Amino acid sequence: MGVYTFQLEKFHIDNTRALHNDTDTVTFGLKIGNQQFSPLFKGMGDVNNGDHSVGLEFSPVIINPSTEVVLSYIIVNSGFPGSHEGDLHTVLDTLSDASEKVANAVYPLGPVWPIVNKIVHALNILIVADCDGPVAGDRIPGPTSTDQIPANTLTGAHLDTLISGAGGTFRLTRFYPGTDSATGCGSNSKYNVTWSVNSLPAQDNWKWCNKCQVLAYGDPGPCAAGGIHDHTGSGNYTLVHDSPIAFSSGTLGQNNWKWCNKCQALAFGDSGPCPAGGTHDHTNSWNYTLAHDSPNVLGQDNWRWCNKCQVLAYGDPGPCAAGGIHDHTGSGNYILSHTEIG
Repeated sequence: MGVYTFQLEKFHIDNTRALHNDTDTVTFGLKIGNQQFSPLFKGMGDVNNGDHSVGLEFSPVIINPSTEVVLSYIIVNSGFPGSHEGDLHTVLDTLSDASEKVANAVYPLGPVWPIVNKIVHALNILIVADCDGPVAGDRIPGPTSTDQIPANTLTGAHLDTLISGAGGTFRLTRFYPGTDSATGCGSNSKYNVTWSVNSLPAQDNWKWCNKCQVLAYGDPGPCAAGGIHDHTGSGNYTLVHDSPIAFSSGTLGQNNWKWCNKCQALAFGDSGPCPAGGTHDHTNSWNYTLAHDSPNVLGQDNWRWCNKCQVLAYGDPGPCAAGGIHDHTGSGNYILSHTEIG
């Protein structure tokens, strides 16, 4: 399995749809297997010809080699009044619905963009002025193989091939010719949209101990509950390492988590008490980064830092190497990506 970052980087306008400025809203969607991420949105305000940075990002995303991936995006020029909170919620709900329809639609052979255009136009609430309308949109993969993207099915294994072939980051720019707008608007819009995907260094085989609740690596080490860790019932957790700025501005990430080579647990920062005796020993550990307090990260939340022994532990406090039970006071809500075992 791998861990990935998907980013909608930017768009370039050669011609706006409106006579002077377009007022664009960008929607970015991602579906992994049967799991649909909540779409990301960005209001771009009034934009004219040239480059416009978007920077919407899904990260970290764990994907097995055989798992299917669907990426979608929509850019709409819409004069819908968004000055009131209720208006804004209506627009975002409509765009969310459009994103899901684009991701799950059945496409005939040929370009995807004309079908996306029809889907958005069917949601009339976004089209309130003569010059309003979609200016770019796509569903990846499409029904035909193009731009190195295979037809119909894109998997984690395909992503690895694309990323390897690109030397680290696969980046794709596509052109979207506009459709006819009303008399008095600008010439037909011409937009180019750029998205990218790269992989993050990651390590799996991290397990939950059902006795002390901590996250520990590989073979069981000494447990604060006595004996050694018991990983029965645990998933297989994957952690990003040595990428302290791997996560986007929309995903909160914290680095400086380390593996203890004595008890095998993941612990934060300076060494705390270790159930193997003395304090944690982080010699030869990578620097792990954990996502926390970020609703758009798919995974298991309710992992907490113990301020006594420094470990990461799940749910209700278990036995602590510092004595008593773990104390999660002051902890964030950490989210871990995992697959089920068995």
